[in-house]
Amino acid sequence: MTLAQLEILIAVAETGSFTAAAVKLGISQSAASHAISALEKSLDVALLDRRVSPVTLTPPGDRIIRHARGMVAQAAAIEQEANASRGLSSGLLHVGSFGPSSSLRLLPQLIERFHQHHPGVEVMIEEAADQVIEQWIIDRRVELGFVVLPDDRFDTVPIEQDEYMAILPAGHPLAKLKEVPVEALDNQPFIMTRAGSREEIEALLARHHARPRVLYRMPQLISILGLVERGLAVSIAASLALPQSYPGVAYRPLKPRAQRRIALAMRDRSDLVPVAAAFVDMAEAWAKKRKSKRAS
Repeated sequence: MTLAQLEILIAVAETGSFTAAAVKLGISQSAASHAISALEKSLDVALLDRRVSPVTLTPPGDRIIRHARGMVAQAAAIEQEANASRGLSSGLLHVGSFGPSSSLRLLPQLIERFHQHHPGVEVMIEEAADQVIEQWIIDRRVELGFVVLPDDRFDTVPIEQDEYMAILPAGHPLAKLKEVPVEALDNQPFIMTRAGSREEIEALLARHHARPRVLYRMPQLISILGLVERGLAVSIAASLALPQSYPGVAYRPLKPRAQRRIALAMRDRSDLVPVAAAFVDMAEAWAKKRKSKRAS
């Protein structure tokens, strides 16, 4: 069993294909296939089910890959520690990001600032829904990931705070209000997001005994805005996820205000590889500076 074999196993599991995994790792498809066959032979267990497409992990493979991710992560940490001891600024950092809030509003500024001090570090952004990012942190697929607080499973560094907004057709009666009472959404035709904020929005409505008529369920915010523009329904979305304006659509704060706190999360801050620790330190300082400016 070698680290290279484990890296190939992880790549096949993540892409669902030997061909895609080979492209990702810069090797031939036959080399990837032979490496997995050799690994399965050495362990005397089938790790992948090749009969289905995409290729999936077998039950033993699903258990083993968790250890494989840990071993690969530890090997990377050893290499980065050695690099850091020689004063080198290099390495690879995996960051999990959900939707426009983190991918468009937060990460570009954080990466720009990080690369000013660590230009040799490659930052790989993995995008998925909130719950997927959380599982990736647990499985060590990413060193860091954005989460919505509270989340007691991880060490977290608060980065930003925004709030949920009512999303209304510009001519809707509720758009005349400065703030929209949550209970006013009761019985309104409604578009429920299928993204990671769905559970928070459903809980928010339930707390205020608002039962809108959910006519549509959509994963993409731009599609939700398109339906709202046509007057077909109303919705709720986080302010950081929204474009500054959208034709025919009005954004209004909810009453009472419904805040959302976004944090950078990790399994254990004391056990981060050097490049991840540097990113967290930078992000924490950046967030504190922004908070201080807003308070002044």
